[in-house]
Amino acid sequence: MRVTKSALQALVPILLATTLAAQIGVAAAESATVAESRFESCQDATLPLGAPDALWEQALQQTDRCQHDAAYLAAAAQWLNEQRRYEEGQLYAERSLMLDPAYVPAWIEFALSQAALGAPGAGVEALLQAKEEAKAQLATAPDGSTTDTALAMRVTRLTDWVSEIDELLSRYSQSAPDGPVRILDAFVGYDSNFYGGPSSGQLELTLPTGPVLLPIPYGLEPQRGFFTGLGITQSGAIQGSRFWHYTVQAQAKALLNQLSERVLSFQGNAERFDRAAGDQYVNVGLAASYLGGKMVTSQVHGTVGYEPRSAWGCQLRLGVEVQLRRYPSLGA
Repeated sequence: MRVTKSALQALVPILLATTLAAQIGVAAAESATVAESRFESCQDATLPLGAPDALWEQALQQTDRCQHDAAYLAAAAQWLNEQRRYEEGQLYAERSLMLDPAYVPAWIEFALSQAALGAPGAGVEALLQAKEEAKAQLATAPDGSTTDTALAMRVTRLTDWVSEIDELLSRYSQSAPDGPVRILDAFVGYDSNFYGGPSSGQLELTLPTGPVLLPIPYGLEPQRGFFTGLGITQSGAIQGSRFWHYTVQAQAKALLNQLSERVLSFQGNAERFDRAAGDQYVNVGLAASYLGGKMVTSQVHGTVGYEPRSAWGCQLRLGVEVQLRRYPSLGA
């Protein structure tokens, strides 16, 4: 059988295409095999927190197979809490604790999900239980002189857990008071517009006949300077609500060079903060200021925004605020 040159030229591309297709098919089959065998055991599916999100999503698909592995369930709860999927994290932590009520990481994740879902009191109770379990396990472990590497690592891990629990307790114990919190404070400061009035010395009205300038009444003209004052604040949870809290405040303050003219101000706020919904908050409130027994300003305000994760012990909030202010002396 003779094969001409032109026939070979036509046959070569076909052979190359067939070979390439076969190689792609083999690679796809190998990839599928690797994906199936990536988690040969529940221990393989118990990933560290820093593992890629895509890999964690695959690990979560092993839930049915690993539903009796407390370590896997607690690790999944930790990752879900980091993703702010707190309701799912709570379910995984609860399942882990059903399997092993003494498993400290599961108690920690259960506490974090509880606090994020608006039950800081339950979170604190879970942290106390976690600390009790960790300390009990430490008490039964040999001292640090052991030469057993695995045992020494276990003791170190338990000690780290106790330190982590103490840090979390200090955070959530402050956010879960038994009742209203009252604060009495004295303060000094500087204000470029002490009375909170219009920022100019006069108002301009535009009428058909032309502009009319109106002087700002006494007590509303801009005043600046150092001031001192005394205030009392009460805050607490609104009964029957998981996320709403209230704050009421009364202040008396005066400029240092005009101590006889004191401004009394009253303010009330209601705020809803939901960490499970992306750390979003909504704040609405009323305020009023009085000078010499007469109302100087009244105000309605609202704020929406979110609170990023705190760093270095500082709280940062980003949002938008709208204020509606009325000046009774101006009739507006």
